[in-house]
Amino acid sequence: MRSSKSKWITIGVCIALVLIWKLNVPGQQNKYNIIKWLPPKPTDTLTPVQTSSKACVKFEGRLGNLLFKYSSLFGIAKKNNVNATVPTTLPLLRMFHLSAQTGSCKCVNNFKEKKGCTFEREVMEIGGKHDICLTGYYQSWKYFNDSQTELRKELKFKQHIEINAREQLSLLKRGKCDDSACVLIGVHVRRGDFVHKEHLRKYGYTSPDKNYYIKAMKYFRDKFKSRLFIVASDDTAWCKKHINGDDVVFVRRNNTPEVDMAILGMCKNTVMSVGSFSWWAAWFAGGEAVYYGGYPKPGSELASLVNEQDYRLPGSIKM
Repeated sequence: MRSSKSKWITIGVCIALVLIWKLNVPGQQNKYNIIKWLPPKPTDTLTPVQTSSKACVKFEGRLGNLLFKYSSLFGIAKKNNVNATVPTTLPLLRMFHLSAQTGSCKCVNNFKEKKGCTFEREVMEIGGKHDICLTGYYQSWKYFNDSQTELRKELKFKQHIEINAREQLSLLKRGKCDDSACVLIGVHVRRGDFVHKEHLRKYGYTSPDKNYYIKAMKYFRDKFKSRLFIVASDDTAWCKKHINGDDVVFVRRNNTPEVDMAILGMCKNTVMSVGSFSWWAAWFAGGEAVYYGGYPKPGSELASLVNEQDYRLPGSIKM
């Protein structure tokens, strides 16, 4: 009996050693460099707000930046047991049914972030005796991870935006992705100022070349026999030249940003470009996401502000 037990223990150890060898031998690792870290499970057991104190953030930028600012404000306010407060002019109010109250703050506790894409834990414990005023971009999922369930409930596009997006998506799918097995993959291509403005390039902003999109789309083509790529971009002409195939369609050019994001968010998976718009398109979609590993430019000033594990969408695939 003892001999048989020892035999099975030896076999188990050998199997474990083989698996470890496969994971560490060059060429055996995942060729797509899937990020192994995952976020801690959201608690969503936050204390209901029972105070008149408020938290505000200085809103500026376009849709992706505004979503980061609002979501981080939402999470920070919950953690400090204060009321998230936004200006009546906030564009997000016409896109979503937000729970935040409108108004302004009497700035007593002022917090200015040090790095735009790095989680700064101390702001989660700043206290709720006085109004909190936040300055910065707050581009980290860690600020709102514990309140994601609540956040997803209110970050639902208003009906007129959703209807518009669904109608366009239905037309794009027609004759190309009609069967239930067909998988929609959103592709966002950000070029514009990241390509054409020299000061942004010097700072560290980059935009993927065609080879990135070819590789990322091959990943999904290999994975799904029936699929359709939905491409949204600020440079459709470039996309039609470099991103093509029978399984590729293009979102019309005159959409508002929120309609484009709603369309991409209705896809199952995402090929991300660079910038905050791509990040949120992938967050709304909620499936697999591929991101460009060349952003920001290594060694640049922008790169010094980015903590990969704080900024990257958890579980996303680097290419």
